[in-house]
Amino acid sequence: MKSAAAICLAAAIAPIWFLAPPATAQEPAEINPGVPPISVEPSVFDFGFLAPNTNGRGSVQIRNNSSEPMTVLKVEPTCKCTTISKLDGAIIPPGETVELEAELAGAPALGPRTAAVKVIIQGYARPVEVPVRAEVAMKVRSVPAYINAIGGRNLTGRLVVESTDKAPFRILTVDGHDPHYLSFDPAKDAPRASYLLEYDLSEAGPEGVRRFWVVLTDHPIDPVLDVRVRHDAAGSRPVVKMRDYRVNCGRIADGGSYTATVETDIATPIQTVLAGNKDAEVELISTESDAEWSKATVRVTPRAGLRGLMYLPLMVGTARGIQEVDCFGVVGPR
Repeated sequence: MKSAAAICLAAAIAPIWFLAPPATAQEPAEINPGVPPISVEPSVFDFGFLAPNTNGRGSVQIRNNSSEPMTVLKVEPTCKCTTISKLDGAIIPPGETVELEAELAGAPALGPRTAAVKVIIQGYARPVEVPVRAEVAMKVRSVPAYINAIGGRNLTGRLVVESTDKAPFRILTVDGHDPHYLSFDPAKDAPRASYLLEYDLSEAGPEGVRRFWVVLTDHPIDPVLDVRVRHDAAGSRPVVKMRDYRVNCGRIADGGSYTATVETDIATPIQTVLAGNKDAEVELISTESDAEWSKATVRVTPRAGLRGLMYLPLMVGTARGIQEVDCFGVVGPR
C-alpha cells in the first residue's frame, strides 16, 4: 500500500506531464504565387529551318535576377520530342547564370514544330516557360506548309514558294502543269528566291485531288517540293501507322533509280512493297524490325521513257493490311 507521501508526489507530477505542450511540426516554407525572378537569354529555343529527320540542338542561359540564391527544382519539356540537360537541384547564385541545353528530335513531315520547356524554381508556384520552335523544311518550302481544303474550303488560293537559302531558282511545273504566277513573267523576269502562286484544286486531272501538290524546280539541292493537300477526296484513314506517308525521291536521272526507306511506327513486320501504278517499278531490297518499328528498303526505278513528274503510291503490305505511301520525284536531266 502506497504511503500518503507517495500519493501526494504522484498527484503533483501528473498535472505537469499532461500539461506539457506537444512537439510542433516544422512550418512549411511559404510559396510565392508568382513567377521567379529569373530571365532566359535568349528567350526562345529557336532552331530555325531543319531538314527532314534532322535534330535541332541549342542552349539558353538562365539568369538569377534576385539577391538570393535560386534552386532549380525541376526542368521538364512539354513534349517527348524535346530532351534537355539535367538541372534538377542546381543552385543559381545571385546575378549568375546556368546553361540549359535542349535537343528537338527530327521529324519527316514538313511544317512548323512547337513545344516548350518549363523551369520550376523552389519557393515559386509558377514555372518559367521557354518556347521551343523550328520548321521542318527543305531548301525550297511553301508558305503555308499545306493546303487545307477539307469541307470544300480553300479550293482556290495563293501560296508562296521560296528558297530557305535565298538562292534564286526557277519553278518548272506545279503538279505536272505550268505555274500560275502573280507579279512574275518567266519570259521576261530573272529567276527569284520567292514566288507567289495561285492554285485551283478543281483543275486536278482524271486521277482527282492527290494528297500532295508536287512542285518541280531547278534548285540544285532540293528540286522537288511536296505540299500536303488536306481534301475530303484525297484523305484516307491510315491502315498502318507509318513514320511518314510520303517518299520524296528528288531528281532521278534518265535510266537511274532511287533507294528509299519506308518505316512503320509499330512492330508488325513489313512483308511487301509494290508499285500502285505504272510510273515506276519497285523492288524490295531488305526488311528489318524490332519491338517498336519495322523498316523496308526499296529501289524505285521510273519506267522507260518517263520524263518529268513521277507520282505513284507505294503499297506497303503488313499483317495488319496494306498502307498507301505517296512516292514522287522528277525524272530527267537538270
